[in-house]
Amino acid sequence: MKKTITLSLAAIAVIGLMSFETLSDNGKSGKTTTGCGSCHGATATPAVSVSLAFTPAVTNGYIPGSAYSVIATVAYTGELLAGIDLAASSGVVAAGTNTKILNTEIVHTGSLNTTTTGTVAFDFTWTAPTTGDVTFNYAGLAANDNGGTSGDFWQIGTQVVPLDITIGVGEIASANLNLSVFPNPVTESATISYVLAENSTVTANLINIKGQVVTTLCDNEQQAAGLQNRKLMINSSIAKGIYFVAINVNGKSNYKRIIVE
Repeated sequence: MKKTITLSLAAIAVIGLMSFETLSDNGKSGKTTTGCGSCHGATATPAVSVSLAFTPAVTNGYIPGSAYSVIATVAYTGELLAGIDLAASSGVVAAGTNTKILNTEIVHTGSLNTTTTGTVAFDFTWTAPTTGDVTFNYAGLAANDNGGTSGDFWQIGTQVVPLDITIGVGEIASANLNLSVFPNPVTESATISYVLAENSTVTANLINIKGQVVTTLCDNEQQAAGLQNRKLMINSSIAKGIYFVAINVNGKSNYKRIIVE
């Protein structure tokens, strides 16, 4: 009887150890802000590299409601194992081939996270929200699989993906505002014209495709009813590309797309 009890306790101990290792291999959530130091020691010098690649690309920002395939690559010279913990501030993430969801975050599964090249790619999908900038917080881990913390390194970071204003906003102009820009494309200057149906409070800006203000033409200015003409000057600090003239009249926004050449 004693022998049987001893064997059972040993078996329980082995099972407990296996469970702990599986939990560790499968990744942990909540590390995107605190890092992995509680289990893996200090951060790396030079830093562990973590990069996010989106398909389709989010060069100008995301398209509301669209689904993206995302690759999170963890890279560190000499690593044998890699791990990831990633959280999106909005939108919905779904697990890929070597990731899973843990407390709404993307973490590694313990399979397909070994490497001989110093990089591991973790894949998942992300469905974008309807509006607002999205912040991806992540912790990337590089480990040498020696059973201790020596040689294990990690890094935390963020990547912000804005709304694609060229899709999310587009051209919106009230029929009675008659917003126009001439000439368009613009090289040195253009005249912005619009018609106010009544005395109004007007703010007018030139914004880039990320929604950032480049030039302010007027700010909460009281303007009389009728035709308004404003001169837009393109100085040397404004790069060539797509912009929007954004005019807010009594709290309602209107946009006109222009090209700076």
